[in-house]
Amino acid sequence: MKLRTTQGILLFVGVISAAPTSAQTPYPSKPLRWILTQPPGGANDVLARPITSRMAETIGQQIVID
Repeated sequence: MKLRTTQGILLFVGVISAAPTSAQTPYPSKPLRWILTQPPGGANDVLARPITSRMAETIGQQIVID
């Protein structure tokens, strides 16, 4: 009897914990912003552009460089 009670509690906790995650929108819902401290055309900008294009392909989300 104790085993059935434990299984019931675990099932209940699993159902309750899964419900909020299904109602949420996938993260991130907006494009990511990468803010660079140097002006455009500098070394940071030249390095950041290929990195962000590869990251965007990997995570499936647009990345904007500011």
